[in-house]
Amino acid sequence: GIDQQETSLKANIMPGEPGFAADDSVGVLEYVNDEGVTVREEMKPEMGDYGRVYDALYQTITHGAPNYVKESEVLTNLEILERGFEQASPSTVTLAK
Repeated sequence: GIDQQETSLKANIMPGEPGFAADDSVGVLEYVNDEGVTVREEMKPEMGDYGRVYDALYQTITHGAPNYVKESEVLTNLEILERGFEQASPSTVTLAK
């Protein structure tokens, strides 16, 4: 769905204010665990504040703070997205261990 942070900002609802980025949608994650069992979980989105990402980036660049998101996590997410776009939806993406 649409990132509700942007919707809130356009409505002049700022981070920290009630209703900021309110999102009642539910996603479904289905995967096969290490035991070979298919697991299906419903997931509600967490409250976000992408401004924290920019603040953390500033701290990394100016003060050498650790990256806010690990490089390995970024690469894994990019691999999932790229491989998902290569296939019809819904699709199964198998990652190398």
